[in-house]
Amino acid sequence: MQIRLAEKKDVCNVIRLIGKRIAWMDEIGVYHWNKTNYLSVYPIEYFEALTDKKYMYVAEKDGAIVGAIVLYPEDERWETVAHTYYIHHLVADKAVRGVGEALLSFSENKAKAEGMSVLRLDSPKGNERLSAFYEAHGYKAVGECVDGLYTGILREKNL
Repeated sequence: MQIRLAEKKDVCNVIRLIGKRIAWMDEIGVYHWNKTNYLSVYPIEYFEALTDKKYMYVAEKDGAIVGAIVLYPEDERWETVAHTYYIHHLVADKAVRGVGEALLSFSENKAKAEGMSVLRLDSPKGNERLSAFYEAHGYKAVGECVDGLYTGILREKNL
């Protein structure tokens, strides 16, 4: 698996992957992107702008996009702290094992290499499976946030 900076040509594949995950969330009855108008709030133009800013990265396997992640230098849900990256829009193909872990590891290594000392993210309140995933990777709950239909748990990891 290779992780690289996303290009505009990748955005449609990322949107498709998000759509597959939304369908899966509906299928298993989990509350997340499927209940918050995710692709209306974050349309294709939003993701294209992320490629222009060089904030989005994609995971590729055998020429196919199997995951994506966005690293922001700031996030309105948090008080800005120097030397911090904010993770958003982490999506992984359910059919390919280890993509989520690979994207988190990539983010941690990139952050360390660039002198960052903290990684932050949020995850939906009530999604115990996702909470366990992030906690297993060292992301501690430090608060909550509300954004429209979304209520999240603020998490951070010291590097």
